[in-house]
Amino acid sequence: MEATNSEAFCTGCHEMRDNVFAELKPTIHYSNRSCVRDICSDCHVPHNWTDKMARKMQASKEVWGKLFGTIDTEEKFHAMRLELARHESGRG
Repeated sequence: MEATNSEAFCTGCHEMRDNVFAELKPTIHYSNRSCVRDICSDCHVPHNWTDKMARKMQASKEVWGKLFGTIDTEEKFHAMRLELARHESGRG
């Protein structure tokens, strides 16, 4: 379970690596004077165990997007971006 919280796991697919992660790199969240860097799970995975398990089950549905190519190109990713952002902000 903890392996799925790693940056390597989160950026393992090209959809995340080439889009969201690439956009993160020039920001202060990735590189700053304190050398402390946030990773995906710091903000996108709840820390409470019960909420974390619920989010992991929810995330398993997102695998369908990968399997069916919903966001497998930059164009498709950007076309879905607003919807994806709404899902993410609704979790907070």
